Amino acid sequence: MTQKLSMNGKIAVFAISLAALALNVIVLSPNAFAAGGDSDWGSDSAKKQNPDWVAATKKITAKDYAGAIPHLQKFIADNPKNANGHNYMGYSLRNLGKLKESGAAYSKALALNPKHLGALEYQGRLFLKLGQVDKAKANLAKLDSLCFFGCDEYTELKDAITQHKGS
Repeated sequence: MTQKLSMNGKIAVFAISLAALALNVIVLSPNAFAAGGDSDWGSDSAKKQNPDWVAATKKITAKDYAGAIPHLQKFIADNPKNANGHNYMGYSLRNLGKLKESGAAYSKALALNPKHLGALEYQGRLFLKLGQVDKAKANLAKLDSLCFFGCDEYTELKDAITQHKGS
């Protein structure tokens, strides 16, 4: 016995199916919305197998930004289309006060991956250091549109903008 659904019924079934699909993505892929747009790898093992990436991230964790740069330079030379490498280069340079070079690295990361959450947040923080609050707020708006269920990058940049003098 089959029944024909009205147009409203079909829309309701579609909406429920879409919601179920979204829930499956979230439940089955808890890292899908994390890691600052860390989508340029292909697999977690790719990160672990690159000695320059491992060394750079260890240096960054230890706040040895100058020590991270040579490893990032080698990593980027070997992986020029990896937005994560450019993002971390920008992060390291920004923390060393090399703001112009940092901006170039973030721009490269975002040219490679315009939806890179980490690069959008960090570039927004750079804009705040440069007194370009409107540009930081534009990055916040981009993060808002990309972070469907919210994300740390959006929250962190929003807090930084709120705390910034003159916002």
